[in-house]
Amino acid sequence: RCKQWLKNCCRQDLASEPPEQLHVLYKLCAKHFEPSMIFHQSELTALVEIPPELGMMSGESVASAMHIDVQATEDLPSCKAKEILKAYFKENLALTGFSINAANVSTDEPVTRGPQTLNPVCMEKIDKKEILYLSLLHDVTSIEGKEQIPIFIRILQEFPQVVLSPSDPFQAALKLRSSSAAGSPVTKKGFFFFLIVGEVEYVTKSEMKEVLRVCENAVREGILMEVGTSFFSLFIDCVVKFEEKDFLPLFLRFVDSFDVMRLELMGFLDADLSCDDMVQSLLDIVTVKWHLDLKNCRGQAYLGSGDVSYKLKAFACKVQEKYPLAISTQCSCYSFNTWWSKSIPVSAIKRALDIFEEVLMFFGSTVTLQKQLDQIIAFGLRESYEKVQEFQGTFCTLWQEKHDSYEVFVQMLEPLVENLEKIKKNPQRWTSIVSEQAGGLLLKVMQFDFIIAMVILKNVSSFTRELSAGLQKDHLSAASQLCQISGIVATLNRVKTTIKVFHQNWFDEASAVAQSLGVQIELPESSMPRDGMIKPLSFYKDSISVPLVDNLISAVKDHFSEDHKEALNFLSLVPCSVTVSYMFESLKSKPPLYSSDLPDADNFFTELCCWRVTWKTKVASVTIPATIFNTLRLPIMQYFGNINTLLRIMSVLPSTALEDCGVILRYMKFQEYLRNTNSKDRSPCLAMLEVSTDFSRDLEHMVTQCLKI
Repeated sequence: RCKQWLKNCCRQDLASEPPEQLHVLYKLCAKHFEPSMIFHQSELTALVEIPPELGMMSGESVASAMHIDVQATEDLPSCKAKEILKAYFKENLALTGFSINAANVSTDEPVTRGPQTLNPVCMEKIDKKEILYLSLLHDVTSIEGKEQIPIFIRILQEFPQVVLSPSDPFQAALKLRSSSAAGSPVTKKGFFFFLIVGEVEYVTKSEMKEVLRVCENAVREGILMEVGTSFFSLFIDCVVKFEEKDFLPLFLRFVDSFDVMRLELMGFLDADLSCDDMVQSLLDIVTVKWHLDLKNCRGQAYLGSGDVSYKLKAFACKVQEKYPLAISTQCSCYSFNTWWSKSIPVSAIKRALDIFEEVLMFFGSTVTLQKQLDQIIAFGLRESYEKVQEFQGTFCTLWQEKHDSYEVFVQMLEPLVENLEKIKKNPQRWTSIVSEQAGGLLLKVMQFDFIIAMVILKNVSSFTRELSAGLQKDHLSAASQLCQISGIVATLNRVKTTIKVFHQNWFDEASAVAQSLGVQIELPESSMPRDGMIKPLSFYKDSISVPLVDNLISAVKDHFSEDHKEALNFLSLVPCSVTVSYMFESLKSKPPLYSSDLPDADNFFTELCCWRVTWKTKVASVTIPATIFNTLRLPIMQYFGNINTLLRIMSVLPSTALEDCGVILRYMKFQEYLRNTNSKDRSPCLAMLEVSTDFSRDLEHMVTQCLKI
């Protein structure tokens, strides 16, 4: 039957292709069938119902029935735009809907012109912008054997206009996928760009960016529709580099209609703006561009250091001044120890953390290097089998969520240096590039200012380790840690008053580590005094220990304000915590912080008593829920409107741990994107699309918007 169709359509050149491939890659244009043969027709495309008798007709008869001129079949059709576009979005998880007008391309000078050698099917053109197929295949294997979506910004940078392949897009994409499946290596330059435009084969950079923006806006609109008028929180992560510029990633946290906690990437903001411009830009983005009402904002978490930190604090203060319930907190994506250490304005600590992250990125770049790091961990933590099992295979990717990452790093510093030396001296095994990277890291690690900064950071973070671990363990542990905060501040104040004694101990520990590594105890070259009278002990006390403790005290007070502690106390409403009397009783002491949000605030205390009785007697359920998600899904929540509202507010608070509800964790996906790409290959728009696109939600809207360009 397939051969008969090829004969009738005068396409004997396709006789060597398998029927399955022909079924996927080739379609008959619906415009050339009789109207009675049309089963369903949309604006640009049609699905046709083929009469059985047509399959037995001759080529001339088919051409007559379909109004096809057999001699005029030398152009590729463009009438199936939307269906092809939708299929490519779904199948390849790629942006395939780039539209461009062949008659209006004089803005950018093309690289290449020439006649087409495309396989023809139909000669008739749509008097609209045509379709560019950009195939970036999700399941193509890269050189290192990792599965990742290739980045097409690199090709955009190398060529002002992208030269397109003259082959059929579907056929080329299929061959690429076949070669990938067969195990042949595929590099980033092996991906195909296609354009169907009369007799011109090119697409301009501006047109490509235009469609990317359309798709990005479609994705963002889909997320904002789910937010609606519900409560939300803002989270701004630390600065990331895209090409040569610094950007701040903007996240939105909310609870969707299925009671699932969501943290979605919404876009990026230029980090180099002045303080006033950044504050105004953030306000415009949230209120004008996203159409969100800050009256519904219940939390702010901004991670930045240096100048960025002051700018974000200015924005937080301006929002909280007008909307007091938009409480400033830390974000549960990081452990509290990681959060405060990355946000304090101590330059020596910032440099040390940059080197620390460089080392982990280096060992996490390949599977072989990851195995080397696992061996380093096994040797450095050999006295604790449990810690070895906890950190092996996860240290590079999950260190930000750990509460003792700095302690572990200091413990494995000696075997780490030995391993870097071996990699540096063996370029035959590791390639010259890897050996050079290892040599560069070795020079940075073998500096006393790095060693003492990590040792001091390890010791200071030990005072907040229990708090950090409790906040992320579960809701009961998080609520129970609130009574420890005043004690932590008091302890840190005692450390501050006796900092000379504490610093002497930390300096001695750092000196012992440096001696074992053969590192000389000295001041950093950039801070070397002219008279040479300042000793390392006093220098590092004044430049690291004193400001570090001062800033930690401020961080604990700022992130655990009275409002934040009162808000976290509502975590005791989770049924598994209700039976803990000392936590639950504190809710009865005064009207709740969120009284204005409650649907029936006058009956709150009555409802509170009923809630406790319900779970003390296990009337609602034999199994007591331990998560907010499982609690919100209970049928009885319709009778506890006030508690339902409070638990929803707790769900959007940035400091509340994100519960695993089986959905894609966008923040983890964003971190993976950063690990798998170089800064020069990144684009804010592409990052947004790769991380936040939900094809079940965004596909139709993205396709529709792309075809309007």
